[in-house]
Amino acid sequence: MFKVIFLHIQNEIIMISICVCLFLFLKLSPVLSQANMQNDSAAPPIIASEYMQNIYNEETKSFNPSYNYSNLWDIDGDKKNDSIYFIGNGGVHTFYYLRLILSSSGVPKDYTFLELDMPYISEKKLLDEFGKNPAVQFVVYDFDNDGVVDLYLNFSASSIKVPDSWRMQGVTTKCVFMHFTKGKIKVSDFKFR
Repeated sequence: MFKVIFLHIQNEIIMISICVCLFLFLKLSPVLSQANMQNDSAAPPIIASEYMQNIYNEETKSFNPSYNYSNLWDIDGDKKNDSIYFIGNGGVHTFYYLRLILSSSGVPKDYTFLELDMPYISEKKLLDEFGKNPAVQFVVYDFDNDGVVDLYLNFSASSIKVPDSWRMQGVTTKCVFMHFTKGKIKVSDFKFR
């Protein structure tokens, strides 16, 4: 009998708790919404917003915030600018995979294993200053002085491992140098000075 009474009291307490939570939610939600609307102007700006757009992600089957750096650099040396994209996964902590479309081939190449969480263009001087720090994840610069820009990518914030195909080329770190010769990619560990 005491067990039945105890269970009844326990159920009543749970119901009262649910009602209190619901009441507080309904009472506070207009206040919170109002506060959020008033603070929208104080929201931090989106970094590299001029390159941000929603792009369809085949893996998530949705349009996600992404970065489009098309027609800014010739990375394959054919004197025509190429397309570099970072396609977002739509997660709460969004990671972006690399998509390249070289003007020499026109074929999209997705590097879904190469995920950055900050695909913002950084200057070489920041890379020189910060080194392997994951604050610098994407630099376009002619690192080997051959007249064609190269890519520095740091995907150390990602849990994804270096793929076997890159390991076979000698890549052992998540800080890589990508260089293109005649439409073919060459990848190596980035050599910090």
